[in-house]
Amino acid sequence: MLLFHAAILTISDESDRDFMKHLYINHAARMFRVARALTDSKQDAEDVVGEACVALIRKISLLRTLERNVLEGYIISTVKNAAYALHRRRKSRKEADDGETILPQIADDEAAPDARILQQCTMNALVDAMQRLPEADQVAIRMKYFEQRSAREIAAVLGIQEGHVRVRLNRARKRLYDMLREDAE
Repeated sequence: MLLFHAAILTISDESDRDFMKHLYINHAARMFRVARALTDSKQDAEDVVGEACVALIRKISLLRTLERNVLEGYIISTVKNAAYALHRRRKSRKEADDGETILPQIADDEAAPDARILQQCTMNALVDAMQRLPEADQVAIRMKYFEQRSAREIAAVLGIQEGHVRVRLNRARKRLYDMLREDAE
């Protein structure tokens, strides 16, 4: 979180600095949960949250105008985008490595290395498939599984009926399953 603390010092307006500190205090736990679900290690999650905070600092005037639910969604989307950017950078580096294999950093010493690598490959495939989903499906999946929101909460944020949320989630899961199955073939 050194990046966030360094970035916050660059904010000249004291009320903006206080706003960002308050925003971070209120949303850090959820930001880390989402980042951790999308990254290889705790360190990567911290980097993602730091990058997301820097991006949010650039949007202070917009953030101040957003309602609570919209603000939460915006923050989580920013974290998600930072995680995807990290994933793309790593993927580019891996492809530029002249065919040599770069093994993911193993964050959990108790996990068997083969199992951890398999888990990471599965996560990478899932992230790639998620990015190919329509935006509405991405939002629904992210809110349900990464933010752990109920169908009622998702419906309130998206402005649709609870039943429509369930239908959207079912269709999105089916699309993800089909994409992952096609990618595996």
